[in-house]
Amino acid sequence: NNREARRKGIHEATVEPGPIVAGRYTLGVNYEKARRLDAAEIQYKAIERKYPQFVQAHDYLGNLYFSQNRYEQEAEQYGQLVAARTMDVRARFKKAVSLFYQNQREGAKQEFTTLARSLPENDPLAGKVQGYLGKL
Repeated sequence: NNREARRKGIHEATVEPGPIVAGRYTLGVNYEKARRLDAAEIQYKAIERKYPQFVQAHDYLGNLYFSQNRYEQEAEQYGQLVAARTMDVRARFKKAVSLFYQNQREGAKQEFTTLARSLPENDPLAGKVQGYLGKL
């Protein structure tokens, strides 16, 4: 636990991030539900700052920014997520959607086309990818 780690002289960042991240994430989700989006952003950024190896924080922030139509910031977060998880098709999909909403049609088309070629037909994202391609 964090208190015991401090007592032993261990800095918080060296403690296993699981419970700390879970707590901040839960706070962030609750703030989002209460429409206190600025407070949710603070929690997610704290995770990102204290635990840069916990790349899921980019997903949390990207989702938050998407809900606020902050597409440039969303794209930055999803770009970092894709850089950390190059084979994660869901991260690539979110990045492509972000490009679509930023009206970056060529970049979005390239991402969606790449996804369409790599996803099995029975993947739940396949239909969504085709839907976006149809809009381009």
